[in-house]
Amino acid sequence: MGINELIANVMSWVLAVLFAFATNRVWVFQAPTHTITEFLKQMLSFFGGRVVTLVIEEIILLVFITWLGFNSMVVKVIAQVIVIVLNYVISKFLFFQKKITGGLPAGYFCRMRVRAGGYIFPIDV
Repeated sequence: MGINELIANVMSWVLAVLFAFATNRVWVFQAPTHTITEFLKQMLSFFGGRVVTLVIEEIILLVFITWLGFNSMVVKVIAQVIVIVLNYVISKFLFFQKKITGGLPAGYFCRMRVRAGGYIFPIDV
């Protein structure tokens, strides 16, 4: 197509990551957020992880296509398999973990009263 492999890869990556974040968040890991801060932290962490795998993919393409002259389609397919596995593992174990606090989902609080020595102490759990 006349576009450098590395530039084309970055362009496609931006669109793919936007789509992947939305689908992973909603359907794959079912990881809703409750505040804008949580959402932004989740999104920036997700993008950060994807940048790491983009760098890995770019290195693979640079070495095997540009420097060694291997077939670009074969190298791209192999690189994609590696990146897909890494992206899933990173997303599952770093970005979309289900957080549990005291048996309740994170962010869920309830007011309790504790009696101690004749006094009642309200606490949030």
